[in-house]
Amino acid sequence: MEALYKFLEFIIPFSWISYDFMKNALIAIIIITPLFGILGTMIVNNKMAFFSDALGHSAFTGMALGILLGISRDISMIIFACIFALLLNVIKRKKTMSTDTIISVFSSLSTAIGLMFLAKNGKFANYSGILVGDILSITGKEILSLLIIFLVTMFFWYMCFNKLHAISISTSLAKSRKINIMLIDNLFAIIIALIVMTSIKWVGILIINALLILPAASARNMAKNMKEYHCFSVIISLFSGLSGLILSYYAETATGPTIVVIASVIFFLTLLLKFKDKVQQLVAIILIITVILAIITSMFDNKENDKKIVITTSFYPVYTIAENIAGENEDISIVNLTANVSGCLHDYQLTSKDMKTLEKSDVLIINGAGMESFINKAADNCKNLTIIDSSTGAEFLEGSGHHHHHEDEDEDEDEEESGVNSHIWLDTDNYIIQINNVAKELSEIYPQYAKEFEKNRAAYVEKIEKLGKYIKELNFEEDSEVIVFHDAFAYLANEAGLEVHGCIDVDDESSLSAGVIAEVIDEIKEHNIKYLIIEKQYSKTIADSIAGETDAKVVVVDSIVSGDNSRDSYVNAMKKNIEVLKELSDN
Repeated sequence: MEALYKFLEFIIPFSWISYDFMKNALIAIIIITPLFGILGTMIVNNKMAFFSDALGHSAFTGMALGILLGISRDISMIIFACIFALLLNVIKRKKTMSTDTIISVFSSLSTAIGLMFLAKNGKFANYSGILVGDILSITGKEILSLLIIFLVTMFFWYMCFNKLHAISISTSLAKSRKINIMLIDNLFAIIIALIVMTSIKWVGILIINALLILPAASARNMAKNMKEYHCFSVIISLFSGLSGLILSYYAETATGPTIVVIASVIFFLTLLLKFKDKVQQLVAIILIITVILAIITSMFDNKENDKKIVITTSFYPVYTIAENIAGENEDISIVNLTANVSGCLHDYQLTSKDMKTLEKSDVLIINGAGMESFINKAADNCKNLTIIDSSTGAEFLEGSGHHHHHEDEDEDEDEEESGVNSHIWLDTDNYIIQINNVAKELSEIYPQYAKEFEKNRAAYVEKIEKLGKYIKELNFEEDSEVIVFHDAFAYLANEAGLEVHGCIDVDDESSLSAGVIAEVIDEIKEHNIKYLIIEKQYSKTIADSIAGETDAKVVVVDSIVSGDNSRDSYVNAMKKNIEVLKELSDN
């Protein structure tokens, strides 16, 4: 890959190609968009837009089956999609009802089954990344899998194009030429399933069908013959992919949706601009998009050259640690990677802005313990990045809510960490361990600032030790049980001497079934649970409903995953948490 990277840097004289993640995304787009363009023509000709869309939605059930059976999500999604596609073909041939009705029923059913399992106990947020996709995290190994799919598709297209074309014109014509319609239809369906499922985690369920349909639809508006139709579709698909990637880099938007926007603009331009010479029409459209793209990118292009040491933190709790240890140093710039994220980082999707930040960073400080599910792929794409895991040596509680599902090479690690509660910063003893780890690692990396880091570490640890003393002195009755609405509060409750009876992981993107709520209410009544500890950052509607059915009291505390960016924000937030708990213990 290194030789290919150097070649790309040589032939593309722009700053964005200097990043490995952009090189990988560029290579992936060059491989995958021609496939979208080629397949899209036959999908449009055969009026199979609903078919490819249904395949995309079947990913939910494929993913759910993989999780239930304990196998790779990628493999389970591909197998289920192939079976799903073949089953659709069988039922279509029965012709008991219209094709679009059959496909709509199957699409709705597969989506509902998948969501029923994935959203069980409010955990769909763990898998929501597949809706949008993340092409910026694609690795060299995954590019190889795309290349294999590309070669298989090209071979199929070479061998079967004439037969597919005959079938699209007339099944009677195909039969007269002794074409095995069932075999060709099934092979075509499997090829579509392979490409959709292979691409979906980088493109996203919501837009995969648009990338298949839009280039072909645009080409159909312009082409005068079949040769132009296919050539135009491939060119439009490839141009949309490259333009969307570059625009998303400068505008810092999600790449997949940006590509779809470009493809949509081209589609509307094919309706508005009419030329007798269709090649001239395509060239004019591409020039218009290129000029618009050049104007937009020039507006967003920022060529700052900061010579400071850049320390990046994964999210707010470790950002506060970094600020207290190194924030006063004028030679160091501290950046919080996920500054606009109010919750935890379970299955957070990296943006082009995040990847640029990581590429420019010297050090990345993470919470660890499986909190940052994106970290392995980020590290693969940022070879010179030093990563500090602040969780080393911490004492973990068992996790009961979020589980982190990494892909491929990370699955073994995921199995080890899936039972760990990674919200360690809400235990002051663990938080001190995190502070000490960060200070130690930074001192080893930058020994010239070691004395400064040590001084700041000692001062900050002293503040946290006082907080820990206050928490441990809270006077709760023995065997006082609580239910927490986020795994994080298990640490705070445990340090305060409260016994956590159970955890209900709920956030803004989650919902609970009626059955689960009824079980919680019965548990509260049976065990006389007094308190429901919920998170300040999220809605308390569900907790209030449960409390209304019982004698339990809703207690709102802060998980400290966001704040005012001041160095004392953790201390101040924890003091407020202690005041809330003290009021309960006094009563």
